[in-house]
Parts: sequence; C-alpha cells; structure tokens
Amino acid sequence: MPLEKLDTLEHAAAMEAANAAGDYLDSQHQTDLAKLSAEQWEELWRVFLVSYEKFLRQKIEVGGLPY
Repeated sequence: MPLEKLDTLEHAAAMEAANAAGDYLDSQHQTDLAKLSAEQWEELWRVFLVSYEKFLRQKIEVGGLPY
C-alpha cells in the first residue's frame, strides 16, 4: 500500500477513534480532562487505542477511504 494512502487511512482511523474517546467522556459526564481520575484516564486511552486499531484494520481490509 502506498505510504500516502496509508497516511490517509491512519488519519481517518484516528478521527473515528477520537469520536469514540469523546463518546466515552460523554458517558462519564466529564469534558474537563483535568478532572479525570487515573482510572478514567486509563480507560480513555484504552478506548482510543482499541478503537484506532479496529478502525484502521477495517479501513485496510476494505482498502478504501470513507470519503
């Protein structure tokens, strides 16, 4: 896969993972990151990383862009 296409897929996956992380924050009724507990920070990063991996894998398997 050309590097430029991979970069685009990675960016798209990161944006979708950011939305998943935002959904987690909404579920915690917290948008002030300074107020997150250690456990909430850990879960926020886990949600982002797992979502990023999942979305990137899906995009690579499909071989296309969402737009």
